[in-house]
Amino acid sequence: GNYDLDPLLVWTAIRSFLIGSIEAFQSPGRILPREHFVGGRLGRNRCRIPSGHRNEVYDIFLRYQRWKESAKLFDDSDRVNILLDLLGSLNQRIQTKIYVDE
Repeated sequence: GNYDLDPLLVWTAIRSFLIGSIEAFQSPGRILPREHFVGGRLGRNRCRIPSGHRNEVYDIFLRYQRWKESAKLFDDSDRVNILLDLLGSLNQRIQTKIYVDE
């Protein structure tokens, strides 16, 4: 794109919002839908990516996801989701809350 996006800011947006937020967890595939990220539902105070550049960040995220899948890799967010799936499949309720800190 024509905007010099800070890689750390992009990575933080991916981990904190696109795959690491409660909204992402509650979304199909545990990925925040583009329209939620681009549409400003997160607000400027919560996400520092300017609204005019969120589509570009989402495109970078999708490329990252494709690369990860094609290389058969996983990241910390994938591990957390696998753990949550395993815990959810238990017949017993052993947890009341789970906290995941970056």
